[in-house]
Amino acid sequence: MYSGAGREQNQACALEPVPPESAPHTREAKRAGCNRNFARMGPSPGLLADDRLRLNLARCEDGIGPERVATLIDTRERGLDFMLDRWDNFFVMVGSGSAALAGLIFVAMSIKPEGIIRNTTHKNRAINMLSGFTAVFMACSFALIGNQPPRALGIEWLVLWLIATAIFIRGYAIAIKAGVSFIGLNVPRLGGGTLCYLAEVIAAICLILGYEAGLYIAAVGIVVLFAFLISGAWLLVIGVYEDQTEG
Repeated sequence: MYSGAGREQNQACALEPVPPESAPHTREAKRAGCNRNFARMGPSPGLLADDRLRLNLARCEDGIGPERVATLIDTRERGLDFMLDRWDNFFVMVGSGSAALAGLIFVAMSIKPEGIIRNTTHKNRAINMLSGFTAVFMACSFALIGNQPPRALGIEWLVLWLIATAIFIRGYAIAIKAGVSFIGLNVPRLGGGTLCYLAEVIAAICLILGYEAGLYIAAVGIVVLFAFLISGAWLLVIGVYEDQTEG
């Protein structure tokens, strides 16, 4: 939606070229020229008179060439459009699902909390499941913040997923070291889960660097991570039941 506005603003500035720096002109004269050209083009359904439009006018006034203005406008606004217009439904769906599943895990844990607390493996698995679903919910919430540049989202995701990755690896390390129960404590689960978390970190770095591919990496990583989190919750239920049976 915004990219069309950027192109029209660029065309408005291109209709009346800004005079070279050597010629006598003022900021007011350049503003008047851009405004006159823009007025001739008439209203556009995709044009929003907000801070981005004023920023484009300022770039035009400062003598930046039309091609450069188009590049700056399209790069930024394509990223915003790409995330807000095409990914909001995905983040709403995933965020809602993660919140619901985290609530179900709380309910399951409250039935027999002593069996989870006394077993190091079960306790750390529960921590990993809750922290994983919470991280997914928070990542989706950050992505749905309005008018947020992709770089800001990348920074938020980077901090969030680094913390979540540290919690996940620490939980596995403690459970393996304790040696109380080895249900589900194997290399494929540890490696697969770690790769999912690292994929989210890589996605965050891509967004910070301005690569929209980071959104696809994050989406695939979250979907696969859901499989690990749900299977981990099932292993938690099985482990608690087996402990009660043996006891």
